[in-house]
Amino acid sequence: FSKGNLISFDWLCTQIGWPFSPPETILDLVHLEAVHDVFDIYLWLSYRFSDMFPDVNIVREVQTELDKVIEEGVVHIVDLIKNRENKFSLGVSDVDEDEFDMK
Repeated sequence: FSKGNLISFDWLCTQIGWPFSPPETILDLVHLEAVHDVFDIYLWLSYRFSDMFPDVNIVREVQTELDKVIEEGVVHIVDLIKNRENKFSLGVSDVDEDEFDMK
């Protein structure tokens, strides 16, 4: 943007990891909410700099799609928390205490 380049939907997709998949952990859900905020910023900037942010309609459509994915994650939030706990406990259980060296 600062170099005078358009901020297209294609460029935005490379930055946010579109298409989205349903969240598997609570951290995935938090990430999707952050992406939603990026879309809000894009749309806000498009009102002020419409020539630099031209893909308003598609961003709105994808944001609506993202809303549905986030809603699905919120509906299953207990499962997401359990997945996070399971991944954490699996990572801890794989550590062999004998492998730690004193420094």
